[in-house]
Amino acid sequence: MQIGCIGWGSLIWKPGDLLVDKNWRDDGPQLPIEFLRTSQDGRLTLVICDLFPLTFTYWSLMTTSNIPEAIESLRDRENCPTAKPIGMLKRLDLVPENAVKKTIHSWLQSKDIDAVIWTNLGPKFNDERGRIATVEEALDYLSNLSLKEQELAEEYVRKAPGKVATVYRSKFEEAFGWLPIYPVL
Repeated sequence: MQIGCIGWGSLIWKPGDLLVDKNWRDDGPQLPIEFLRTSQDGRLTLVICDLFPLTFTYWSLMTTSNIPEAIESLRDRENCPTAKPIGMLKRLDLVPENAVKKTIHSWLQSKDIDAVIWTNLGPKFNDERGRIATVEEALDYLSNLSLKEQELAEEYVRKAPGKVATVYRSKFEEAFGWLPIYPVL
């Protein structure tokens, strides 16, 4: 069984011990991704949110053919206490109702893989789960981080692949000059 892993942020440039072949392909499903999740270290990270425009994603093959092991590897990489925020679909699953999962399922049908996993953490702003910051709030938030936190936030934004073009990213580029430094894959 071949399993893919979809990525759009730090999984690509900092996979750690994630069980992937690290050959990130640029033809992942187009998904609604935006910088909407505040992390413990102050970064605003990219998450799926169906209220935003579609952008490019990437995918890599897992180096395990065991779905529970693949999910556990991604859970561990994302430092999630449970596997609940890890999305998973199999090629033979029925077409899901959810629009994002429907897109992923359709994409999966076009690939020579049996299943796919991805990080399915949602928006969170200032510790409020589900809270979607406006672009103005995001800019204000980033402007008021400590120097160390701002360096981490800038690194995350700039190292996200350039093809992961989002509304907020363009505003960060204008306001802070945080242009992509990760090569376009």
